[in-house]
Amino acid sequence: MAVSVVVLIVNHGHLARPITGINSFIKSPNIQFTNPIALMSFIVYAIFEYGGMETTGGIVNQVNNPKKNYPRGIIIAAIIMTLTYSFSIFFVGVTTNWNKVLGNEKVNLGNITYVLVNNLGFVTAKTFGLSNGIAILFGGSGTQKFYLILTDMGNISSAVPYLFLIGAFPFFKRLQEIDRPFVFFKPGWKTKVIMIIMMFIITLGIGFTAIQPIISKDFETAFWTIIGPLFFGLLGWLLYENGIRNIKLLEK
Repeated sequence: MAVSVVVLIVNHGHLARPITGINSFIKSPNIQFTNPIALMSFIVYAIFEYGGMETTGGIVNQVNNPKKNYPRGIIIAAIIMTLTYSFSIFFVGVTTNWNKVLGNEKVNLGNITYVLVNNLGFVTAKTFGLSNGIAILFGGSGTQKFYLILTDMGNISSAVPYLFLIGAFPFFKRLQEIDRPFVFFKPGWKTKVIMIIMMFIITLGIGFTAIQPIISKDFETAFWTIIGPLFFGLLGWLLYENGIRNIKLLEK
């Protein structure tokens, strides 16, 4: 980001991906996310990026004045992460034009980081009149589809457990024998409404991630996006059961 800032200043504010209006901020240049259904499927990407914040609940008892500081910390962390992602994406546009660099079959989810870094070096060198080293893009349409399938499967696998967490929350609230340092969501209709909204949004994101390839008639991606998490989930469950069985045999 620091290098992009320098390039932006040297180029007198010129962006490789120019801003042409409000659509530059709300419309993706990626043709895979140009319709409402595809846009909804992007929810699972967002869940994956912010996933893990719920694990901080395990250290609530170590926080000074948790009733006040823990919610504040979660909100501040969410704001910082949102701003960081937003500015990072913006500064990618300082040196990278989607149509010229990223919008082709040679760039995929597996090599995009290397492409961006190589392009950043190329543009920086060109900006300062240095050697014009050309970044090598690798991979083809097959590789692109492969990484897309892996990413979709990973995102769905990460998002589905949140449905169980949210669905179990009302039952957790009913438990009386648990010592709670503070209560952020109090029992009542507001908590139920929030739970229903979150379940609805996450379910839509998962559903649209699976439906989008079908609408695009990319049935291979659709098949593995849906079957992949089920297959590997079943495989994980079988390995777990086998491990439990072996432990019981050793205990005998």
